[in-house]
Amino acid sequence: MNTRSVYLLPLLLSACVDYGFSPGTEPGVEPLDTSITDTGIPQSILVVSPERVDFGEVELGDSASAVVTLRNEGSIPLDLTDIDLISDGTPFTVGPASDGELAPDDVAEVVVTYSPVQGIEHESSVVVESTATVDPSWRVPLTGNGLRTQFDVDMQLTADDSWSATLDGDPIGGTNQNAWSSADVLVFDLERGEHVVAVHAWDVARVIAGFMAVVRVDGEPIAVSGGSGWTVSTVAPATGWDVPGFDDSAWAVPNLCADPSAWGNRPTSLTDDGAEWVWHDANCRSLGEAWFRLSFTLE
Repeated sequence: MNTRSVYLLPLLLSACVDYGFSPGTEPGVEPLDTSITDTGIPQSILVVSPERVDFGEVELGDSASAVVTLRNEGSIPLDLTDIDLISDGTPFTVGPASDGELAPDDVAEVVVTYSPVQGIEHESSVVVESTATVDPSWRVPLTGNGLRTQFDVDMQLTADDSWSATLDGDPIGGTNQNAWSSADVLVFDLERGEHVVAVHAWDVARVIAGFMAVVRVDGEPIAVSGGSGWTVSTVAPATGWDVPGFDDSAWAVPNLCADPSAWGNRPTSLTDDGAEWVWHDANCRSLGEAWFRLSFTLE
């Protein structure tokens, strides 16, 4: 073995340690410093809170307000140059800032109001523009749900050839109860929630029996006889059958009358909406009486 090589290896290793770098690291290159350092340059920093406003459910005709806070977290003043909604025609409004210039650590407040007139969900955003050197522009999303509490409901009822009815347990009726070729028009203002129309129909003339009805909300049919929702019983029901919460799951689905020609497509005020003559059996000649029930929910 060459003795000069044996003594040279320790010398090289000690040289690496003395010069402050390890094998595999390029000498003279400092590791990257990823920490944020203060540049010493004066800055204005706009911070907006909250970053989103959800008004939740607000009844139609009412209003709800929220405060959006604007803060200057920098070291020099900033100006608020524009505060507005991204679009017109929404039920949101935004007021001016309580202060147009923000010194360091100063705060301004902006009031946003939601006043729904439709029972739907609404969306918009508040846009804030400023002269801040950091984050000069902000967009704050706005959401709200207009909650409708009153509904315009009308219904038309008729039977061949007589009937009595209740709405949520309260008696309703009109003057045409013995005139099957026409129908009583009944108009109501109803609140949100479940409602029940309960009708007792019977045949008087002992010729043919039938029941026909249509229920509308804002002029649009939501339930017609011959459609879904109606149930029928051939025996007098238990107390409470005419109010929400009654279990009619054992009741039958009304049958379409097999020979509607007996009524000559009358009354047209109901047939034009798709209502059909129904009874507890299809021949509609069993006479007797029947109890009809419709439960519907307004929301």
